[in-house]
Amino acid sequence: MSETGRESTGDVHPPGSPRPGTEHHRHRDRGQPWLTVSSRACASLWQDAPVINYSTDLSDLTEQDLSGFFVGWPAPPTAAQHLAVLKGSYRVVVARDAGTGRVVGFVNMISDGVLTGFIPWLEVLPEYQGKGISGQLVRRVLAEAEHLYSVDLTCDEPLRAYYEKLGMLPLRGMAVRRWQVLAPERRAPAES
Repeated sequence: MSETGRESTGDVHPPGSPRPGTEHHRHRDRGQPWLTVSSRACASLWQDAPVINYSTDLSDLTEQDLSGFFVGWPAPPTAAQHLAVLKGSYRVVVARDAGTGRVVGFVNMISDGVLTGFIPWLEVLPEYQGKGISGQLVRRVLAEAEHLYSVDLTCDEPLRAYYEKLGMLPLRGMAVRRWQVLAPERRAPAES
């Protein structure tokens, strides 16, 4: 079955391939060659998966579109900060539920535009996680940066295997976190 879920952008079914309801049709699975899948299995996939539209166009994106993200962050950014970050980024890919228009995920990249890029944020709403959306977001933003020598990101140890599956290499890194910039009224979390 396709990791990407049901999409309206044509990524699940290439032009000219049979659609659900025919005897057999094919799916691309995690960058592997096309696989033949029975109609029953594919119809089940299409029935359960939301239609997701992916876009790099932020012209109609508003603060109201950006609610529900940053679950578990000690000091999440405000909607205004979130929107400013996305609009100020080098590249952004936004995932929207085609049925509701709701923004359900996003990834952004900052870059010098010549050799290097960095992916600071990848978020998918909790109720949309596990549907392949984050993988599609990463693949799409990396495709937007194929001309760059390096694209880096930092992640917590439990997420390392996930990014390795997307073709990224483990590196060591260092960081400074100034939580008070996100929420000046709150104190920084205790350092461990």
